[in-house]
Amino acid sequence: MEKEQISLYEKLAAMRVDLQNEKISKSGMNSYSNFKYYNLDDFLPACNNIAQKHKVFFKFNIDKERAELVAINIENTDEKEVFAIPISEVTVKGANSMQNIGAVTTYARRYLYMIVFEIAESDSFDTEESMKKNEEEERLRKEYEEKQLEMERSPIAEIKVNMIEKELARTGVSEEAVCKRYNVKAINEITEGKFPVVMKSLKATPTKQGFEE
Repeated sequence: MEKEQISLYEKLAAMRVDLQNEKISKSGMNSYSNFKYYNLDDFLPACNNIAQKHKVFFKFNIDKERAELVAINIENTDEKEVFAIPISEVTVKGANSMQNIGAVTTYARRYLYMIVFEIAESDSFDTEESMKKNEEEERLRKEYEEKQLEMERSPIAEIKVNMIEKELARTGVSEEAVCKRYNVKAINEITEGKFPVVMKSLKATPTKQGFEE
C-alpha cells in the first residue's frame, strides 16, 4: 500500500505546534526599554530538529533588496513555500562593512524563522512608544558624544596651565619642548583631550633629558 504523502502546509502546521512545546527562552535584553527578546540562536536549534523530524528543508536567500526563506518538502521537492521580507540597511557602530553584512543576514534570518514558525514577541517590541524611546536614546548619545568631543578640543583652564608649569619647574623641561611635542604655540593652547597625556609624560620624567629623548 502506497504511503500517503503529507503536504508541506500540514507539515508546517505541525512544526509550529511542536515548537510551542519546546522550552525556548529569550536571551536578548533591551536595557533601555526593559524588555527581553529572542535571539536567533534561542530557537534555531529547536527549529532545525523539528524540520528534520518532519522532513522539511529550509533554504535561505538574500540580496540587496529582499531576503527569503524557502520551505521545501523533502518528500516532494516540487512542493515549496517562499517566505520573504524586504531588506533594510543595518549599521552597527564600530563595525566594518563585512560585519554589517553579517548583522543584516542575522536579522533577516531571525525574522524569517519567526514568521515561518509564528514565534511571537511582546507587542512592546515594535510599538511607537518603544521606537521613540530608542530614537531619543540615540539622540542623547550623539549629543553627549558631541559635547565630549567639543570639550576635548577646547583649551585647558588656567588651573591646568599652572599644573603643567609646576611640572616644568620640577623637571627643568622647557615650555618650548612641550609645545613642540604637542604641536601648539603656547601651553594654554593645549586641549583638554591632550592634557592627561601631557601630565602623564611630565610626571614620568625625572629630568629634562628624559623628556627630550
